[in-house]
Amino acid sequence: MPGLFVTMVWLPLKRKSEKMSMLMYKSHPKPQNVLKRAQELFAIENYEEALELLQEIVKGKRTSRVWQKDIHEPIMQLYLHACVRLKKSQLAKEGLYQYKALCQSVNIKSLEDVVREYLRLAKKFTLEAKEKSQQSVLDIDDLDSINSPESVLMSAVSSEDTQDRTNRTFLMPWLRFLWESYRHCMEVFKNHNKLERLYHDIAREAFQFCQEYDRKTEFRRLCDNLRYHLAQVQKYQGVAVTIDLTSEETLDYHTKTRLLQLDTAIAMDLWLEAFKAIDDFHSLLSYYKKPPRPQTIVDYYHKFALVCFQSQNMLYHAAALLRVYTITRDYKKSFSQDELANLSNVVLLAVLTIPIQSQEGWLTKYLDMMSMHTENQRRLCAVLSIPAPPTRQQLLMDMEKFGVVQHASKCVVDLYRSLQLSFAPLHIHDTVLKSVEEVKQQLQGSEGETTTELTKYIPLIQPVMVVTVLKQISEIYKLMKLERLQQILHSIDAGELQKLCLGAARSGQVQLSIDERAKCVVFGGALKMGAGGGPGIHIYTYTYTLTRT
Repeated sequence: MPGLFVTMVWLPLKRKSEKMSMLMYKSHPKPQNVLKRAQELFAIENYEEALELLQEIVKGKRTSRVWQKDIHEPIMQLYLHACVRLKKSQLAKEGLYQYKALCQSVNIKSLEDVVREYLRLAKKFTLEAKEKSQQSVLDIDDLDSINSPESVLMSAVSSEDTQDRTNRTFLMPWLRFLWESYRHCMEVFKNHNKLERLYHDIAREAFQFCQEYDRKTEFRRLCDNLRYHLAQVQKYQGVAVTIDLTSEETLDYHTKTRLLQLDTAIAMDLWLEAFKAIDDFHSLLSYYKKPPRPQTIVDYYHKFALVCFQSQNMLYHAAALLRVYTITRDYKKSFSQDELANLSNVVLLAVLTIPIQSQEGWLTKYLDMMSMHTENQRRLCAVLSIPAPPTRQQLLMDMEKFGVVQHASKCVVDLYRSLQLSFAPLHIHDTVLKSVEEVKQQLQGSEGETTTELTKYIPLIQPVMVVTVLKQISEIYKLMKLERLQQILHSIDAGELQKLCLGAARSGQVQLSIDERAKCVVFGGALKMGAGGGPGIHIYTYTYTLTRT
């Protein structure tokens, strides 16, 4: 009986100790065993349980915090793979924070390899979803009944077609996951001096993602995140392991990223974001101890000129191209005559298309917006590194000074002389048309980017030509019949001609009024033409009237 009593007491105690040891094993598993078990779960595609198992190791506080390549790196790769399979971007972000803290002082290259593999898998599954979405639309059993009853009902209540609905089902969840993956990775690596190359590579991939899938909202958020991250870098300068903005390599990373941001904004027709990118690039230039490479500045000014052209700011467009011309001519070692002539043609046509004597900002006085206009002018001048806003007459003088006219093609120079140097109001229209036709013929015989760039200036010559003719006529006549003016400018429709005349009067380029009763144009005021076809020095007021009976 005593022996039996001891056995009965001992057995429950033994089972309790075994149960406690099993709980201890479960709460603190060995990483090697977890890795092996997770691989077995992956083999049977049980990703949920594998993720829960790996999460205990990745986030476990009692596990070994000494990084080992053959243990922790495979665990992290499997953990991120499971997050991709299940589209758990937030869990992936938390795991990356843990792995960064574990290996950043031992082997930062392991973290970079893990992240690149994570993003590669995310892009791979996104492409597969895109192909699946497109294929599901093509897989139609009966070609005679493509419009099924379901599709007819959906089209009645929605403007989306079959492809749009399929994309929302298959593709959009993966697009959202890929976008969140880019955003979270940039957030994790935003201010670490050993990870700045990885950070900028991810940012450039994100730009490509936005352009490929036309994600304009995400692109704007990405640009805002870049500005916020740069502000954080500026705030914590001098702290250990943070990015040093005085390093030339760091500045090169940032400037290249901003130029790609500008290219992407232009490609997506997001011109406001493009100008913000120009502002960001300009702010980075102040950190350079010595000027950046001339080619970088040339690319910057060339893109700034394109943004100004899209905003119809021809004055700063021409000023930026003139900067491109001077920098390229001074720093480019191998500069052929053809390249010099093409660049000179672009600059000369850009300057010629600037509105003559435009009264920029006259309306702002009446709308109480002069301070805003002045601030915009100051910012544009800062981008071009000039002390004061340029003028058309100043740019014409600078062209002569830097030899733009001497190196331009003959047909473009003839056009320049007809508009600027000749005084023949009755014949200038025909002369300009002849020069424009010669320019068009020259463009038809050549190909390339320069040809496309020159073609866009041809339609802008007409308003400048009309203003030039009106200003010269006003020197001789005080009144002219609309019929006679139509004969002089015979290539322009009568309605379009009146519109151009009134537009010139409204902007202060010419002082005139149209008498509809007498069918004539009345010129008035003290506008005087200078020797070069430009305005002389005088004080005047302009009128914009339409006399009716």
